[in-house]
Amino acid sequence: MIKAVRDCLVMGYEPLIDAVELPDPDDRHVLAAAIKARAQVVVTANLKDAGLNLSAYTAEPGSPSAEALLLASWAATGTPLRPS
Repeated sequence: MIKAVRDCLVMGYEPLIDAVELPDPDDRHVLAAAIKARAQVVVTANLKDAGLNLSAYTAEPGSPSAEALLLASWAATGTPLRPS
């Protein structure tokens, strides 16, 4: 993945893990990395649990299929469909 997408590896998120509250404590590292990377979207197939608390961290959950469609449209048109 690192060869395909530069800067995809998030480092330094570990101190944030304990500050993140999610229904499943095993998912905290994912949100901590998203916060560190200042991600706008957290792509997950577990939207039920992810959506509960992401708004507190200014990230929104997105399903893999919906995000793939957005990326495909962006690649085809050169225009992002998600509001910035």
